[in-house]
Amino acid sequence: MHLISRMSQRTAARRGRLVSAIFTAATLICLAPTSHVDAGSVSERRTCATASAATYTVAPGDSWSSVATASGMTTATLLDANGATASVVLHPGDVLCFPNGIAWPASTSQGGCAAKHVVVRGDSWFGISRAAGVSLNGLLEANDATATTVIRPGAEVCLPAGSTPTTTAAAATARSCVSERAVAAGESWYVISRSTGVPIDALVAANNASRSSPIHPGQNLCLPEVGFGRDLPSVVLDAAPVSGACRFANSWQATRGGGRLHVGVDLISPAGTAVVAAANGTLTRQTTDGARSGNAWWLTTSTGTYFFYAHLASFSNGLSVGSRVQAGDVIGSVGSTGNAVSPHLHFEIHPSGAGPVNPYSAIWMFGGCNYDRRFEQTPLS
Repeated sequence: MHLISRMSQRTAARRGRLVSAIFTAATLICLAPTSHVDAGSVSERRTCATASAATYTVAPGDSWSSVATASGMTTATLLDANGATASVVLHPGDVLCFPNGIAWPASTSQGGCAAKHVVVRGDSWFGISRAAGVSLNGLLEANDATATTVIRPGAEVCLPAGSTPTTTAAAATARSCVSERAVAAGESWYVISRSTGVPIDALVAANNASRSSPIHPGQNLCLPEVGFGRDLPSVVLDAAPVSGACRFANSWQATRGGGRLHVGVDLISPAGTAVVAAANGTLTRQTTDGARSGNAWWLTTSTGTYFFYAHLASFSNGLSVGSRVQAGDVIGSVGSTGNAVSPHLHFEIHPSGAGPVNPYSAIWMFGGCNYDRRFEQTPLS
């Protein structure tokens, strides 16, 4: 009887110590942030177990620094509140503890976005990231996108925590400038345009100026990226005329034999390189072995605008006058027929069927052909 009683007392004591240990462990767990690994997950998912703490759920593109900055504390304070070091990687879905008295600013939160940017014509992921002061990778991650994801005017782009809300002017400047050029004594917009290969309309637009705006020696001008100001040319191409390695310069109005002037642009490319339709349209005229043009096509769009392609080595099989083609369709190949001395495509643009206009801006703004000053054929002054 006494033996049973003593055994019961010892058992009760052991149970009491076990309960106490469990309670103590649970209390310690609740007093500090913890992390666990979801079943089937490779990355560690952080959680905040402090019941009284304000919390923040990590969004794509977030970092310790961006979260701390957006919430008004130092990175060290945020790391300390979560028992972490700067080397700990954050993952979307992680829950962070905030120290007492600090809460995530709800006024700037838009479904995980610190702010939003409305895409305008000419925007790029790189340009938006520069205007917002965030990394390109952070911006792409915040939008579940890649660098090749197309963004269209009117779409909303999520700006991750730590970004600066963009303005149209800031975004335009950021998306346009890829380098700077110091003005030298005696230089004009025209001279700088011809020496850098940047079309003058794109150059003045990137600097919020006009052709008549004064420039001064020592002034730094923004040189825009290819594609900036796509709405500037009178004709916008839907495809580059040459599909392959290509070099060109502004040879518009260069002198030719017999007092003629060059009314197009020469795209220098290896013989046999594919020549394609720059827009949807109909092949309305063809010349074979012309004295000057050699093998040539006239491609006319529904608006009456036509493109002239000369010096082709060959025509694509199955095409003839009257054939309908789509932008990007191969219509021939680069050659040196006619009065050409080396393989290249002579390309002209005739808006609404009228006289030719300089196609240089349209080609430069579409991209795909590299400017090469060696092919400039007119004085730079």
